[in-house]
Amino acid sequence: MRTRIPWTAALTIVWLGSGCGPSDPDGSPGEPAPDAAHDSGVPSGLFDGETDAGARVCDPATLMGLTVLARGGWDPLGYPPYALDDCTLVYVASAGSAGELRKRDLSTGREEVLSAASDTPSRPSASGETIAWEVLVGGKSQVRVWHRGITRTLSGAFDHAGEPRVTAGAVAFTAWLGAAVNDDTDVYVYDADRQSLSALATGPGQQRFSDISSTHVAVTDFSEDPKGHFDEGQSLSDIVVFERSTAKRIERKLLGKQAFPMLGTGGRFAYLEWNSIHPEPKLAAFFLKHGGIEGAPAADVNVKGSDVVRTDVAYVRPSVRGMGIDFIDTSSGSAQLYRARLDGPLGATVVAGATGRLLGPIAAERMTLVGIRLGTTPGALGPTLRLFGVAR
Repeated sequence: MRTRIPWTAALTIVWLGSGCGPSDPDGSPGEPAPDAAHDSGVPSGLFDGETDAGARVCDPATLMGLTVLARGGWDPLGYPPYALDDCTLVYVASAGSAGELRKRDLSTGREEVLSAASDTPSRPSASGETIAWEVLVGGKSQVRVWHRGITRTLSGAFDHAGEPRVTAGAVAFTAWLGAAVNDDTDVYVYDADRQSLSALATGPGQQRFSDISSTHVAVTDFSEDPKGHFDEGQSLSDIVVFERSTAKRIERKLLGKQAFPMLGTGGRFAYLEWNSIHPEPKLAAFFLKHGGIEGAPAADVNVKGSDVVRTDVAYVRPSVRGMGIDFIDTSSGSAQLYRARLDGPLGATVVAGATGRLLGPIAAERMTLVGIRLGTTPGALGPTLRLFGVAR
């Protein structure tokens, strides 16, 4: 059994445009002066007003000095304590009432509190007018949804719930049928407009780690594993995709372990893969594959050919938006942010300017948020991370 050492991190959000400030002693980029970030460090088409008519214009100045709390340390399954969609940032605050979940409009800087620190909010996901996150209720995790100003805690024929993912107007999440972490789980979908809840991915064993788009829901299915549940050291699983309009089930059977699906557009998606038996460092090294939802699973391709993606810690998970995928890889000897296409050739390009010990990429429409882990401040419970935006 691997023992995890908890740590508490604060994430400082700054803007990384075409240039960055002086380097910190550890080699990571320093924070730019506020006037430089606002006036000259913004890539064209990102936060400069080059948006569709009527769209909000995100102001990078609203990011300056913002800190985010990674409660207890980096999430053991890689869910960041922040989410971004268009100009809406949702984050677990470390300043003021530390531990609150807040929503900030990056076009105005206005904020509202979505969940009190006493709720222990975590794992936010956002899309349009829908936001979901985990809270603790009576010591058990539950999924809470904010939709067009109204907040609800989801409940149903399950013991507890978590791992929410959001598309506009809908939430996919994992529901545990028993109290134990290895008990049977199903994936549910909540229709926020109709306020209706339905089980989508059911059956023997666990179904977990879903993603949802306007057209599909993808889940990780552990029913083929002899134990029937997720095991980070060794387990077997496949990706199953459902059409939302018809509930059509698309089986994608492959040898080994495929997990953490990420839905793109145009019928494309990506996922992580491990061999049936994978030695140390286990989940800190994985194959990053993509393919067509309706295509033959054997035709899926690995972004790095025959090579694996390596990360500083386990579960620094990639992020998909549209036809692009952003991921962190330390194979070169230092952590770098890479970008690849879900419909393109093998290989990925390094995103310039992102250096340091990188964690938690979140790809949004016009930028990707990435965290840099810095040294530990004397007397603090753990290291800090600086989060910055990189143009997409």
